[in-house]
Formats: sequence, structure tokens, C-alpha cells
Amino acid sequence: MNVSLNWLSDLLGRKLDPDDVAHRLAMLGVGVEAVERLHQDLGDVVVGLVESAQRHPNADRLSLCVVNAGAGPIEVVCGAPNVTAGRRYPYAPAGATLPGGLTPTSRQIRSGVSTGMTCSARELGPGSDND
Repeated sequence: MNVSLNWLSDLLGRKLDPDDVAHRLAMLGVGVEAVERLHQDLGDVVVGLVESAQRHPNADRLSLCVVNAGAGPIEVVCGAPNVTAGRRYPYAPAGATLPGGLTPTSRQIRSGVSTGMTCSARELGPGSDND
């Protein structure tokens, strides 16, 4: 059985140390096979506001977006067909490390410059959905 440390912390009303919880459970006779620290590789990902999104003039399946992730607006070339201005999406700046070792860079894509990338669930790890 998997147990969320956040769920246990909320239930008990205090912050818990994962290794201490595993030790205490083991001492009570509850077998603990592993402590998995999920999403440790998402520290560089932030939430960015897409200020504008328009179809890329030289590519049918790309959009040119202006994303504000707190340090001012930046240009991002995005492959998601459902990106909408005024909504917030996970954003990985250039140089961030994503699950699987993917590292977005600042580069020229067709006629637009992309500085980082907006991320889908598949790119972040919790799902296989590109939406």
C-alpha cells in the first residue's frame, strides 16, 4: 500500500519527516519497503501566465506565446494545440532539468525564439497526457 506523507501530515496536523515515519511504522510491525520522494526533479518548474498566444506563421502545429513566469514576459514556441492566453501553465525555463533528463534551452524554432517551454503532464512525469 502507498501512503502519502502529505496526507499523513494533514491528518496529524504537523509536518512529518519521511525517514522518521518509516522507522516508526517499521517499529510498529508495519513493513516499509521504500520511501519514494516524488517530483524532486521539478524544482525548476514554475507556473507561468500565458499573456498572449497566436498561431506560428511558419508552422501549423506550433504557437508563439508570451509567458510571464515572474521575471517579465518571455517568448516561448509551444507545441500544445490548446494553449490559451490568460491561463496558467507549468513553465520550465531554459536550463531547467525535467524528469527523464530533458533540459529546455533557449533556441531558434522556425522563425521564433523559444526561451524554455510550457510543460504537459507527460513532460512533468505524473501522467501520459500531452494536454
